[in-house]
Amino acid sequence: MPTDNPPDIELELYQKLWTILEGYTPWANLVKEGNRVKRDREDNQNPDKNSRHDGDYPQADIENSGGSSTLFQEDETLGTLDGPCSFAERQSHAFTITVATINLSYLEAQNIRRLTCNALRLAGPRLGLEYVVKWGWRWSLSRQASEPGEVDQVLRNYIKIDVGVETISDGRHLTGET
Repeated sequence: MPTDNPPDIELELYQKLWTILEGYTPWANLVKEGNRVKRDREDNQNPDKNSRHDGDYPQADIENSGGSSTLFQEDETLGTLDGPCSFAERQSHAFTITVATINLSYLEAQNIRRLTCNALRLAGPRLGLEYVVKWGWRWSLSRQASEPGEVDQVLRNYIKIDVGVETISDGRHLTGET
């Protein structure tokens, strides 16, 4: 029988990425807690700041940027699935980690990128989650004015790390059936 609240894999992955970054001391010491834009709290309607000051950098943000799903009945890893909910789902999840710097120093941007990637590497190939099959990332560096709507409109470095996570879950896990 389905439950009312099947697991929210996207939320678990989002929170796991924050846990990974915050658990890596060199990264956590550089990006202060108040400069981490978290979007998984019901009581926080808009975690973005309209006006930022030097103490607000570096600033980190993680956004769920999309995904896809495929349902199937057979897989070389799982074999043929039997039972009332005899399917599995392969999902691809996309997240973007963005870190904005206080100035235009290439060395500062590269250091933040290196620390972020080191934190991700330490998470291992499955992120500590049984349903993760594989995951990886690619990064880019850009210079642009502050986000639209900000008062200062200062040119900043933005490190973007696109994270892709592939998961496979038994249909019972996704629908809450046992």
